[in-house]
Amino acid sequence: MTDAEARRLLEDEAALVEFFQTEISAVKSMRELRDSLRASNLEAAKTLTKDVAALEAARQAAFSARTDAADALDAHDATLRRARAVAPDDVRALDDAAAKAERDRAERRDRTSEALCDDFKDGKLDLDAWKAEYRAARREYHTHAGLVYAHRAAAAKKKKKSSSKHRTGGSPVPTGS
Repeated sequence: MTDAEARRLLEDEAALVEFFQTEISAVKSMRELRDSLRASNLEAAKTLTKDVAALEAARQAAFSARTDAADALDAHDATLRRARAVAPDDVRALDDAAAKAERDRAERRDRTSEALCDDFKDGKLDLDAWKAEYRAARREYHTHAGLVYAHRAAAAKKKKKSSSKHRTGGSPVPTGS
């Protein structure tokens, strides 16, 4: 660079800026590096903002799930307390009522199947109709009779279990197996 060119750069500020921007490679590379860093910082900031938003949404969902679970647990505990408050006599009465209802259903279906036999013998039903209705009635009879048996077995098991406990401890008496 000549002295005249240097003086012109010192006197004309626009020429000096243009010279630095176009001619000096170190300044040019520094500006490119600065612009690149700014762009990468901007991308990193956008990514972090998205990540923070996703984490906040996940935190809110976890809080909501935890609150729902706590509410469900409270409801379950309340139901359990109500169930434990039912007296054993009330449970026995419910079991007896259920067994009686099943016994009544079984007896009705037994009477129905007997009436179907009588109708078939008297010629009021043809064979196909009698077989279909009779099988359905007997199936229901045996279903309800089985439920009566199950209620009786459960009641006997409860009775045996309550009689095999110690008076004070409440644990079953060993049977010596």
